[in-house]
Amino acid sequence: MSVKMGEYLFEGRFDSLDDLKERAGVFAILCRMEDTNYLIDVGEAGKVKSAVGEHERHECWNEYCKGDLFYVVHYTPGMRQNARAEIEQAIRGQYKVPCGGE
Repeated sequence: MSVKMGEYLFEGRFDSLDDLKERAGVFAILCRMEDTNYLIDVGEAGKVKSAVGEHERHECWNEYCKGDLFYVVHYTPGMRQNARAEIEQAIRGQYKVPCGGE
């Protein structure tokens, strides 16, 4: 399965951190409730698996998701951090994201 957000295609539905790769990318945290997927958070990291597993917004994800949490990832090999951050901000600008908004 893959998920399109804006112009970007994300791999997943990953239900476990074990399914994520320790590679650079943009990740999205989604919640499945009543047959609908909701975007909870989006972020970028040089090591996606570690970033998601150690993320400071876990409490926010659990607060907003009363269904099943899962992950999708747009891996970005060779892309610099500032380019990943631009993708993250583009997605935040297109969707209501309850966790991590400034």
